Amino acid sequence: MSANSKLGDENYFVDDNSIISAGFLYWLKKTPDAIAIFVSGKSYTYKELFQLSFSVYQNIKHLKDEIIGVQCSDNIESYAQILAVSFLGAAYLPLNSKFPIERIDQICEDAELKHVICFNDDFIKTLSEKLTIIYSDNSFSNQIHQADEIDYSISNSAISYILYTSGSTGEPKGVPVSRKNVNAFFKYYSNEYSFKPSDRFLQPYELSFDVSVFSMFCAWNSGASVYVVPDKINKPIEIIKTIRDHQITVVSMVPGVLQLLEKYLPEIHLPSVHYSFFSGDALKQSLASKWKKCIPNSVIHNFYGPTETTIVCSRYIWEEENSQGESLNDIVPIGKLFPNHTALLIDENGNYFLEQGRAGELCISGDQVIGAYLKNKDAYRLFIYNQTVFYKTGDWVELNEKGDFVFLGRTDEQVKINGFRVELNEIENEIKKQYGFNNKVIAIELNKISQLVAFLQSTERENQLQELKLNLSAYMIPKKVIYLQEFPLNSNGKIDRKQLIKIANQF
Repeated sequence: MSANSKLGDENYFVDDNSIISAGFLYWLKKTPDAIAIFVSGKSYTYKELFQLSFSVYQNIKHLKDEIIGVQCSDNIESYAQILAVSFLGAAYLPLNSKFPIERIDQICEDAELKHVICFNDDFIKTLSEKLTIIYSDNSFSNQIHQADEIDYSISNSAISYILYTSGSTGEPKGVPVSRKNVNAFFKYYSNEYSFKPSDRFLQPYELSFDVSVFSMFCAWNSGASVYVVPDKINKPIEIIKTIRDHQITVVSMVPGVLQLLEKYLPEIHLPSVHYSFFSGDALKQSLASKWKKCIPNSVIHNFYGPTETTIVCSRYIWEEENSQGESLNDIVPIGKLFPNHTALLIDENGNYFLEQGRAGELCISGDQVIGAYLKNKDAYRLFIYNQTVFYKTGDWVELNEKGDFVFLGRTDEQVKINGFRVELNEIENEIKKQYGFNNKVIAIELNKISQLVAFLQSTERENQLQELKLNLSAYMIPKKVIYLQEFPLNSNGKIDRKQLIKIANQF
């Protein structure tokens, strides 16, 4: 263990030259019988989870310099496998059991995987014969003193994990996150928050979604417990049940959960929550205000950050009295970047600047920003400016008077209709104000003409949004309205825009 590690601190974090799971191993020795994780209806102590993980570790310890695929689901085997790879100091690549076979094949081929840890025979049958399968056998090792066999040291340039996101060409692209990147992320939370062994962290995410790294390792770095939300049909309801039944204190989730639960929020009361974190999508001011009434003992923190910036890299602390005036189009600001990070904005003409009240595409540099994509895909998003690597986020923002970034929309959600530039968020906010519907507006091309389509979450059939013309220009009013009982969601809990496009093309 490096001399820089804070072994005596309650809020433990690991340094650049330690494996990502060093915090877990520290608390394993200090509180082996404390609950490390609750999953699939059962609790596992730090000792029990280590024993499961170490059994896997013994089967892979010869693969230190490789990328190792991990079959992921909401079960104890998945978490044990991730820990095992982390003990090794190798990079884990989560393969979501829900992904289509074709996507899993693409990922395995692109990452040039040679080894995958599996626990399910059906999943194994879908994998390429070129892969070596390592079985997660669920057996327990002997004693926790075996943790002494694990080498904590690792280069800070070593990759901790690789996640795959959608590429500009339609092919998935690998995002390799280094130990240095992850360490910078953990240091921020160590400095800003006092998580304790008594805390209980909610884990509602797929393990192929980067915020799961927060839910797992921030908890284990603090000696706390992780509570995995069951993957059932109505997951938002399961999230609330998990918080209530297990007295969760640290809640992290995507804002879309609130949208799906909006009609139930007046009945929800969760006094156990001390921290409420949002990330992964735009947080609506109106929903944040309703959620605050559900969590009287917590402050709402809105975080922002693409996968390429290691989970999240900016924060806005929501306050009832100020946030309504600071929100734009009902969207809460994304706040200020973490320390040791720098922002640039780029306008439509490619000019770099950073000044208040002027909109541009957000670009970020800093310790959490990756150095390159796997195989250098989408390399244009990473560029050098003043000898510093910046990441082009694709998010259109402006800087307000308080120095907070305000989210205006995605660059791919700024469309032109009949030559006019249109912000889809502005239309969505106006529909919400006029009709009260949860909604999503997209632009599609029909007969070579760009058209706006509005999706409303309702079983009723209202008139065609004609009242919008009172506040919006005619070219901003959707030409097609589609009513859905539920919005399709992707594996990360966000509204699935690709599925909406398919639905729109069917009408």
